[in-house]
Amino acid sequence: MGEWSANNSVVRATEVWTRLLGCFGESLIRKFGDEPPQEWIAGVSMLNDYQLGQGMRRLVFSGKPHPPTLPEFMKLCRTVGHDDSIPDQPPVPLVPALTADDQYDEWAKAANLHLLGVVTRAVRDRRKFDEPQTRILVRYKNLWSDQMRLSATSEGVPVPEQQEVWAECMKRAEAEISAAMPRHPPPSVPPEARMGGDHGTAPRAPDAPSA
Repeated sequence: MGEWSANNSVVRATEVWTRLLGCFGESLIRKFGDEPPQEWIAGVSMLNDYQLGQGMRRLVFSGKPHPPTLPEFMKLCRTVGHDDSIPDQPPVPLVPALTADDQYDEWAKAANLHLLGVVTRAVRDRRKFDEPQTRILVRYKNLWSDQMRLSATSEGVPVPEQQEVWAECMKRAEAEISAAMPRHPPPSVPPEARMGGDHGTAPRAPDAPSA
């Protein structure tokens, strides 16, 4: 992502608009016009360069077929944990940039380490994943690494974004595991254990011993 104009909010918003036009073409013009509305100019002026770059990358990665609304775009741009009551902090440390040759191995290694952490915590909690459950976890682990490769720029992927996507993948994996678990009916109570014996009458007390 190139540099954004720092001093002129109209120019910054126009640059955003040009890139959105490149993504959505005529659908953006039909929805908002060929120039950014005042609301967009004001919204873009509240975003720093890092947030704009992050928002555009996430927008492209989302596969969204239609132009976002301003609130949707602002949400994509805001960093995880952003708080309007404090100044924006510098970007969190990024993973190193990966070349085309080593990108698969590095993201695969990272995904394996994340999954190892999940399994380690499960063992600590006396939980064991069976083979079908393990396959589900591995599938979502691979989905995370695929998404990281697609989302990565020359600067890598911001750590909060990595964590956010991993949490979502594991949430979906847990939901799928839970849905696949068999639902056992409650155990039936044997007739002899029911109150009243075989015919619903209270058991007779033993006879008192004779004097």
